[in-house]
Parts: sequence; C-alpha cells; structure tokens
Amino acid sequence: MGSRDRRLFSDWIYGYYRLGKSLSDQPVETKLAVANFLTQQQSSELLNYALINHTSLQYSDSGKSIIGKIKLVQQQYSFSIKEIFPFGELVSADLDVDQFALSILSQPKVWIRVRKQFVEEVKRELNEQNILFEESIEQPLAWSVPQRTKLDVLKTFAKGYFEIQDLNSQRTGNYFHPQPKEHWFDCCAASGGKSLLLQSIESKVKLTVSDNRVAILQNLDERFKRARISNYQSIMADIAKAIPAALSKQQFDGIIVDAPCTGSGTWARTPEQISFFQPHQINHYINLQQAILKNVVPLLKPDKPLIYITCSVFKEENEAQVRFAESLGLQLEEKKLLNSYHQQSDTMFVCRLLAK
Repeated sequence: MGSRDRRLFSDWIYGYYRLGKSLSDQPVETKLAVANFLTQQQSSELLNYALINHTSLQYSDSGKSIIGKIKLVQQQYSFSIKEIFPFGELVSADLDVDQFALSILSQPKVWIRVRKQFVEEVKRELNEQNILFEESIEQPLAWSVPQRTKLDVLKTFAKGYFEIQDLNSQRTGNYFHPQPKEHWFDCCAASGGKSLLLQSIESKVKLTVSDNRVAILQNLDERFKRARISNYQSIMADIAKAIPAALSKQQFDGIIVDAPCTGSGTWARTPEQISFFQPHQINHYINLQQAILKNVVPLLKPDKPLIYITCSVFKEENEAQVRFAESLGLQLEEKKLLNSYHQQSDTMFVCRLLAK
C-alpha cells in the first residue's frame, strides 16, 4: 500500500476501536461504518459507501457535531456513550466518565514542551515549515501541533530545543518544586520524560535514573545527550524487586515514581486497549506500584517529596495507592487528577507526598 492507503486503513481501524464495547451486537461492517461516521471529520466516498450499504444513516449528516451525530446513531441503534468506556465504576472520583468517553472518539493532539531559552528559535522554524501550532494558556511552554506532524526532522528537535510530551505530563512538573543542588531519583524513568521535565524546571539538580530495560535507558541517554544533560547517573534495575547496592545507602531530596500502570488515561491514543482490557488486570499493576513504593520510601530524606504519577483513570491505581503510601509513613500534601477533555490530551494522576 501507499502512504495514503495506509493512513486510510489506520484511521478506519482505529475508528472501529474508538467505539469500545458499544454496538457489540452489530456486524463488523455496521460498526465500522457507524464508528467512522462518528469519528471522521470529513466526508469521503468510502464513508458514503459504508453508510449506504451497512447502515440507515445519511451521508449528508456526516458533517454534524459529534453530539448531533450521536443522537442520530441513537435513533437507529442501541448506543450509549457509557459503553465506549464501560468501566465507570472503577474510576477516580474526579473523572467525568461521559466526557472522558467522548474524548476517546478523537485522536489527542501532539504536544511539545519548548525549552524556555529557545522559544523564538522553535517558533521561527515552525513558521518556516508552515506547521501550525497553538500555545497553551495555562502551560505557556506546552504547544500543540497537528497530528502526524513530522517533528523529528526539525533542526530544533535535533538540537534539543523541545521535547515531545503530552500537556498533562508537562503539568505534573508543577508539583515537583526542586531546589538547586538537590539530588533526585527518577526510579521508573523509561526514556526520561519526567527527568527532562525536572531538569527544565531546575537545571542544577543532580539526577539518578533507573529502569529495568536496557534499550529504554539507551534511548534516555540519547535524549539527555540531545538536551545537553550530563549530571546524571543511570542504573539498570527492577525497583519493584529490590533496590540495587549502588542505591541502597543513598538518600534523595526527591523521588519521582512515574509508576507502571494500565495506561487507561491514554486510551484515546491506543483505543484498542479498551476492547482487550479486563478489570482483573489492574491487580498486576497495583502489586507493582506498591512494591516500588515500599522499596523507594526508605531512600527519601525527611521532609522531602515523593511525586507519584500514573497515566491511569482507575482509583485503585491512584487514590488507593496514596493511602498505601501514607501507610508507609508519607504525608499527603496535594493530589490531582489532571484531565483536559476539551484540550485533547491524556488524563493523568499526580500527587505530592512528604516523608515524615
């Protein structure tokens, strides 16, 4: 297939999965047609063909608002917004389940975090390349760009002037409050997104990062090199199992636990997860999260913060783990479910706890 056909098939298949568990009583062809009636922004010959041959919906209605289109679907089929994401009883109290479900019907925006000293350079190249961008009012260094924008070919990306990072992932940094010369530990660092965020807030922080995957840490090293960060120590370790000897006697001024989780707050990007997810899978992540917390809390200096983060909407991974952390001797200072349904970004949970 050519790139145009691959994009078409991708959009239609992802559209199908965006309906989650809804229309499960309908043939695949009908669900595909209804899904893309709801999710496509523009009409097309394929959509017209699908609607005529597999639904009672009108092609002329495909340009209506999402709410208007949903009402038309409900006139023809047994369709409920709640069936898009049928796990409402499991979510954090602050989540608007209907709004979250509606957000799954569209692909989230691509967000970048611009390094403050390079704002003008990034803005200039985006304008030169005719790439539209929108600056967040609340988070000024967070800019959104159109989907499928090839950011990795830009000179400002190669120079480390910006990072690709979701809006709410950037907002977690508002809870860090690092001080110069502090030593922080990012114990589930992955490719280093939160560490890069921390360093952008306070460049004089010393970093220790760990992950249990070699390839991921190599990716982290590349990102740190591009961002010109050298004051860090990288350790391969499975923190859920044990603290390695290299860390066991260290004490940190701050610990970031960007915990492994179901990723349910990002399912608008990977909607197929809704179809394959089973609620009992949460237990696997609960055990991992508690093991990590139990192992890292002794490494935290008194009166210093542990920042617990997930990209999950499930209360057992969020508020319940805050209570577990409190049982380990930490004191909750603040917590927040970061949702931006209308800004097309991921939903995340963050809390700041202090060692007593």
